[in-house]
Amino acid sequence: MALAVLFAFVAQASQPVPARADGVVGDGTPESCTSMAFYTAIQAGDGTITFDCGPAPVTINTGVMGGYNLPLTSTYVIDGGGLITLSGGGATRIFHVNPASALTLMNITLSDGNANGGPYSYPTSGGAIVNDRGSLYLNNTVIRNNKSNLAAGAIENAFGVVVITDSRIENNQSAYGGAIDSVGALTIVNTLIWNNRALTNLGGALDVGGTVWISASQILSNSAVNGWGGGINTVGAALVIEASTLASNTALVGGGIYVSGMATLNTVDLTANRAEQYGGGVYNAGTLAATGGAFAGNHAEIWGGGIYNGGQAAVALSRIISNTSAQAGGGVTNAGSFEATDTDFISNTAGTLGGAISNVAAMTLTGGALLDNAAGSGGGIYTLGSITANGVFIARNRAQYGGGLYTTAAGRLALVDTFLDGNIASSQGGALYLAGSATLRASAARNNTAESGAAAYIASAAAITLTGSSVASNDATLNGGGIYNAGTATLTESAVDGNAAGNHGGGLYNAGMAALTRVGMSGNTATRGGGIYDAVTVTLSGSTLSGNAASFAGGGLFVEYGVAAVNDSTLRGNTALWGGGIYNSALFLDIRGTTTLSGSTLSGNTATNGGGLYNLGTASLLNTTLSGNTATTGGGIHNANKVNLRNATLSGNTATTGGALRMENGTVTGL
Repeated sequence: MALAVLFAFVAQASQPVPARADGVVGDGTPESCTSMAFYTAIQAGDGTITFDCGPAPVTINTGVMGGYNLPLTSTYVIDGGGLITLSGGGATRIFHVNPASALTLMNITLSDGNANGGPYSYPTSGGAIVNDRGSLYLNNTVIRNNKSNLAAGAIENAFGVVVITDSRIENNQSAYGGAIDSVGALTIVNTLIWNNRALTNLGGALDVGGTVWISASQILSNSAVNGWGGGINTVGAALVIEASTLASNTALVGGGIYVSGMATLNTVDLTANRAEQYGGGVYNAGTLAATGGAFAGNHAEIWGGGIYNGGQAAVALSRIISNTSAQAGGGVTNAGSFEATDTDFISNTAGTLGGAISNVAAMTLTGGALLDNAAGSGGGIYTLGSITANGVFIARNRAQYGGGLYTTAAGRLALVDTFLDGNIASSQGGALYLAGSATLRASAARNNTAESGAAAYIASAAAITLTGSSVASNDATLNGGGIYNAGTATLTESAVDGNAAGNHGGGLYNAGMAALTRVGMSGNTATRGGGIYDAVTVTLSGSTLSGNAASFAGGGLFVEYGVAAVNDSTLRGNTALWGGGIYNSALFLDIRGTTTLSGSTLSGNTATNGGGLYNLGTASLLNTTLSGNTATTGGGIHNANKVNLRNATLSGNTATTGGALRMENGTVTGL
């Protein structure tokens, strides 16, 4: 509202005031258009000044130290008719606007001004113009090749009002604010600002405080190679940009924009900007709100190719595309508070961490997608902070570890209604590498690939909880086609289906603590443990393992030398060479698997040896039924160590030898 009121005021103020002493410079010849003639027109009193210098372009050198000094409270409209260039000759500024004065420049060019000293205020700022608490309006004006020793190669706005429309500001330079330095009210509309330079400090094109409104403009190829904000540097400013482009700007930090106040970007494209350190597109140390634009092709040598956020940022309905970082956060690095809504992160890359996102603080993603991003760890996301994602599609991202997402030990993930599809890790964690903690609710991981843990790799001391979620059609060349767990895994009312591992654990490889409650696990395949491979502790409650297959042993469950508790669960239709339903193994004579079944059913499983159960360890069957299992030896059970049966039922099992039970070695109690 405040900016709208300001603009309405500016629009009214910009209307030419009726001239009290109109003047024409020249008598129709170029020779008549001199600096003195122009100076005389100004001294005649405020009003409108035009030029009659003939049909060809004419350059008038200022020749006045410090520039043409407009009297206090004066009002001038200067119209160059598209033919006049006012030049400082590389020696002096061109205009000085005093307090309460107003200057309108139309259809004119200002060039080669130089603020290197002089009799007026701000002697080394504003190479072309100083606006000292006055009002300055530019329309169809070109300001080029000006410079200053300190600030504002083109325009210094010191607590005044500046409105620029349909103009070009180019090739200016200063220590900071290569084109404009403003601490007042600045409005820029339909204007090109390009190739300006801040040589030693901030703001390649603009260095601004106060209020700034930019619309339908282009800010291109400006630089602050030793400072912040190649395109724009804000110092506590309220900045609003609409329907504009910032492209190919460069800086040490914040290639496109450096924000230390408040910045609102509506339908703004930041493309091909570069930072030698942080924030190729934008570095935000204040408050940033961006809606409906694109951050594309920007680069940072350290963190945050598209955006580096150290403040508060909200990005909505936007695209973050093809940005790069040599180290972390190809698309975004967040060290503050970041909210992304219905925003897509596509084809961003980082040399080490977080192809799309590197997060060290708090981040929320709602809607949108992360597609085709790449990094060393965390192709989509790398986090050592907290990330909450709701309704996000994370697909086709690539990394060595954590193709989709990677969390450090301090990282926390909460995924709701989120899909991880087709992500790739050349080592561990196709969709997710977890060293911290994660919860997945109503989410799915499918078609992901890795050496181990194609859907999820849970490292030692990490913890994952899946509720109402699906792990399907993932593929690991080694272990854990669905999930590799070396930490703590809790699955509730979820499905693990159609996953494959080249070695162990088609659905789940467990080297930690795993608890499955009301989980369906079907159609998974591996060499050992088609459904589950357990080397530590796994508990199944009210769960079903069906149609899983192992080419060697443990079609449903392979217990290597761990502990398995199967409660009120069903294993049916699983197949293997050894132990169609369960293979309870022994690593050495004194290191054996321990499996306890309570209130459970093994039915319709098939193997060469041990259709229902092949036991080399210790197996206890309590209130458990084995029925309809088939094998060559031991249709129900093939025992080579210790089996304890308590209120167990073996019925309808078939085999060439030992339809119900084949005793190879060991003991059976409870018959």
